[in-house]
Amino acid sequence: IFVRSPFGRILSHFRFRWLHTKRKVHNRLHHFDLFVQHVSEAFNKTRCSGASSWTFSNRNTDMHLELTDDDLQYTRSALELIRGAYTGTISVSTNLHFVRIENLAGELPHLFSVLCNRYSYCQSFPAFPWANRNARTPLTSSMWQKCWSNESTVQQVLYRYQEDFAAFQYSQDPLERTQVKTRIDSLDVHQWLRHGYDADNTFGR
Repeated sequence: IFVRSPFGRILSHFRFRWLHTKRKVHNRLHHFDLFVQHVSEAFNKTRCSGASSWTFSNRNTDMHLELTDDDLQYTRSALELIRGAYTGTISVSTNLHFVRIENLAGELPHLFSVLCNRYSYCQSFPAFPWANRNARTPLTSSMWQKCWSNESTVQQVLYRYQEDFAAFQYSQDPLERTQVKTRIDSLDVHQWLRHGYDADNTFGR
């Protein structure tokens, strides 16, 4: 399973689905902070209510009028998406291997080794496509820095995707040059998938 830094994922969704899109009113780069705020609010309401998902039944702001259930789906954390795909089937023996796209050069050789040694699939990987390419608004270094210049926005993303940052060992500083920290421990990720995150930032039991 290929995963991506939450900082990159949520900004990519905003750029691809919102930025300069005529069907959206809040479609300028300076609206990114507001977008993150409302995605974070949806997550907070879900945690407080105990619901597995939350829809915008009470749309009381202009931004809420534009947010859709698809936005909520596509901005779910990686662990939430994986849990949804493997409901009731995740165990220590589940053979899931994780690769962070920010570190393909460092982690693909290990994936190749796993496929070859465990499954006798020893063929070279094909070239990776550039999916969801948004040619209208190429992501520049200055754009990235501007989007993450608001500390409140950074903190909301850190809280919303706290499981992903911990499980996949991502940097909590969006401006840090190296976004990946240490090598992923697959057993640790399985623990996150099975037990989740509790109020003390430890595996829930």
